[in-house]
Amino acid sequence: MVKEKEGLHWAWIVLGTCFVNLFINYSIRLGYGVVLPEMI
Repeated sequence: MVKEKEGLHWAWIVLGTCFVNLFINYSIRLGYGVVLPEMI
């Protein structure tokens, strides 16, 4: 029987990176429309 190492699995790191990437991209895209009326 093989004992797994303690700590984060690499798949969780990939999932977290993708989530942060999507959050930043959509915040930049959709946030501009919210701020635009105040800039005008």
